[in-house]
Amino acid sequence: MKYYIFIGVVYSVQMVTSRNLELPNLHDFLVGVHNCDVRIIHNDVGITDPSSIQQYQFLPTTIASLTKYLGRYRVLGRSMQLDIARVKPLICRLSFTIFPERLPSKDSGWDLSELATRFYKAYIPTWKNPTWKKLESTRNLYPFVYCRYKETMESLIEPYFRDRIEFLGRIESTRFESDQTRNILCIPIKPFQLVSSTPIECFIVGMEENLVGLVQNVIQPPREWNTHRQEDWFGLLQRPVGYGEHKKKDLDLTSYLQPMNPFNPSSSSAQSINLYLLLTIFKKNNATLYNSNYWNGWPEISLTVFNIGNLSPFLLISNMAVTDYTGYYFLTCYSKPAVTFEFYLTPFDATIWYVLLSSFFLLVLLLWRYLMYKNYRGSFCPWMYVLGALLEDGVQLPTIVEGQAIFRWVFGPWIIISVFLTNCYNGLMITGLNSPLAGNTIATWKDLVCDYKDFPYTEEQFQNFPKNSTERQSNLHYQDIKDQETSLTNMKRVLPEFSRPSHCFALLSFPIGKQDHPLSVLTNFGLPEFVGFLYEQFESINYDMELTQHVLWLNLFHPKHRHIPKATKEKLWTLSLHDSVTRVEEEIVACGRAVFIASTVQLEEMREYLSLKYYWIKFYKSKDILISPFPVGVMFKGEGKSMVPHNYKALIETGIYGRLMKEKDRRRTHKRKQAIKYESHNVNKITMDGCILTLFILWGSLAVLGSCCWVYECILRAGFVVAQLCEFWRNFINRKNK
Repeated sequence: MKYYIFIGVVYSVQMVTSRNLELPNLHDFLVGVHNCDVRIIHNDVGITDPSSIQQYQFLPTTIASLTKYLGRYRVLGRSMQLDIARVKPLICRLSFTIFPERLPSKDSGWDLSELATRFYKAYIPTWKNPTWKKLESTRNLYPFVYCRYKETMESLIEPYFRDRIEFLGRIESTRFESDQTRNILCIPIKPFQLVSSTPIECFIVGMEENLVGLVQNVIQPPREWNTHRQEDWFGLLQRPVGYGEHKKKDLDLTSYLQPMNPFNPSSSSAQSINLYLLLTIFKKNNATLYNSNYWNGWPEISLTVFNIGNLSPFLLISNMAVTDYTGYYFLTCYSKPAVTFEFYLTPFDATIWYVLLSSFFLLVLLLWRYLMYKNYRGSFCPWMYVLGALLEDGVQLPTIVEGQAIFRWVFGPWIIISVFLTNCYNGLMITGLNSPLAGNTIATWKDLVCDYKDFPYTEEQFQNFPKNSTERQSNLHYQDIKDQETSLTNMKRVLPEFSRPSHCFALLSFPIGKQDHPLSVLTNFGLPEFVGFLYEQFESINYDMELTQHVLWLNLFHPKHRHIPKATKEKLWTLSLHDSVTRVEEEIVACGRAVFIASTVQLEEMREYLSLKYYWIKFYKSKDILISPFPVGVMFKGEGKSMVPHNYKALIETGIYGRLMKEKDRRRTHKRKQAIKYESHNVNKITMDGCILTLFILWGSLAVLGSCCWVYECILRAGFVVAQLCEFWRNFINRKNK
């Protein structure tokens, strides 16, 4: 089902002619119109007050009086703005403005035009601040004029066409001598023609079709389109600026650009695939596409590339074909080892380990002292017996100890407890080993935040600060950053703070370029993109919004997070784009504590390239997005009945557009060479930074403990030998003296 939006502006006329002109009967004009929303804006009072239409409940109707807003329509306009979430999903919207007087001032025409079209303008809040941006839809927009004074008509023409209204019609109700009333609709034959000019075509509303049907049958789809910012989107060279009809032929894009084969790597730049799609659609619809430098006044209909970018808020939107959603993700191959020495300590709580070790040493001490008490001279080792009982590996006891009641009362329960603890430990550890090991724990943005000892910044601290206090605004580091201006020089002066090595994650991104963010307000070209994003968020932070998001941004803006690759000795903004990309690639594939941050499309392109060139490395993408995703796509304005937007959306919905964009990304990286030139070996090597280190730790611990016991026993044996020698020497001296 087609959805139509109609804006009607009705001006009452009282003129002495051969036929009597009356205020148009709105009810007669709306006969046969269904599922529409009607808005009547008037300053007429008395018998012609249109509020009488309220007795007909067949259409939802809103009536607003202009009497108290004469000369200041903007006040009324602000009161009529709509929230996008509350716009009624109806087939059409009709707005009638009744104004029989002369315009109070020169600007009243612009005010009245804006007021009449305010009905189809809705507003949405941006993600960055609570201000409202205009959301506009111009699909099938038809204003109708009926004025008493000629100068009023002339004053309204330019404002309406400046709003890109496709045509300007006129309605009137005529009473003939036979007292028969006819509702007349006059429409220019050609689009974007003045209603007072010729030729025009007039129809009687209600004879064959209603108002909506007549307009749809007469108005033809536009055949001329012009581009917006094509040098950024199409990848074209800027053509000479020209104005006027004599430049129109030179700026016809469909005439000098031929369709291309998007699957031929040797063809023109990858950006021209977008132009290839549009040219195909325009040729199918018998339409012409012009350069954005061409401006032929009102008859031009503009095609606007809607690319919000990563740093820009919502802009003016009309009929939009969404191609993607943008936001910040990160990519890394860093992962924590799945099994470490800590893995063998996790089955028991620290308290259990403390009690277990204390009990172990206490039992060893008791057994050793008991053997000393019994004057035992054998080779039995007390600590090996206690440890063997704990590990379910029994050791033969001396007969002098085994039959003692005190030994049975002390070590009997210990053996039972040892069996219970050992089985619990083995069960918990084996369960952990059999479960899928968490090889990558760096999955969310919060995982990138370090434990800052110098500059702690937590949500609890943020909430405890007074609302307007300096501490809440930021601590010392963030206050220094806030004092900087957004100019290129000052921002780069801060950058050395973000290049020092630390144990925190390096947040790497490509430098900002004009080709990357045509709609961005950033002028810091050459600056790391993510640094620019964080700086913009910090500069325009709203402390009344969600605290968790702000705390995350501020912590990621901490100077311990490095934003420049280690191999970059010179200033980042002095490097070429190729060198900057190479430095980032070298550090990412090293699989250290570094992540690559980019928008959705750019990150997927980087991920596919790295997975292809470094196939032996597994790369991970973050599971969450830093900011709420925003749509990116193509915006059509003033399209009327044209099928160009429909055909373009069909390419997206059928998957053709996505396949061509993948081909564009492949062609972009076709000649790109990998930064690290080595191949992996198919043999799986065991390294000391993996799980094998745990075995050496366990063996080393036992060896050290055994060595200590051996040294202790050697000291005891040496002491025994020394004591025997001393005894022998004492006896020898005593005999000699005798």
